[in-house]
Amino acid sequence: MTFSYNIAAVTNSFELVQKHYNVISGRRVQHIIIGFKDGEVTLNGLSFIAQQAAWFIGQRFQCCYGIRCGSENHSGYDHIHLAVNVISYVDGKKYYERWDNLWALANYLNQVTKWEFDWNVYMKESNPYTEERLGGGTVFREEELIKAERL
Repeated sequence: MTFSYNIAAVTNSFELVQKHYNVISGRRVQHIIIGFKDGEVTLNGLSFIAQQAAWFIGQRFQCCYGIRCGSENHSGYDHIHLAVNVISYVDGKKYYERWDNLWALANYLNQVTKWEFDWNVYMKESNPYTEERLGGGTVFREEELIKAERL
């Protein structure tokens, strides 16, 4: 696992795992966004949630995150970007784009934040930067936008 802030080092680390398991085509990185309403979380809270999400996913998959305060469309939209290597460094199995993976993350975040946020899971297929969903504790990925039932 790489503990570097250098994008090239993270990319190389992801590629080493993928080459080791001979998976060098198709989708190689999963992008997950965790977003919040205006003023819903402090910078320290964002950092804590990002670290917890990365730890949870990082038990099997390489993961790095970035925190962004505001967006092009909304200055108060604080959110976390997670980049996940879709090939597990543990056993070479793939991180599949499924509801259960996102619900597991949302449930874990509920536990560590003591249900402070109303986590919902959304899936979206398209460019993640063309549309951002504003809302409390939203976890979504780039598959067709489908609203899930509340936890």
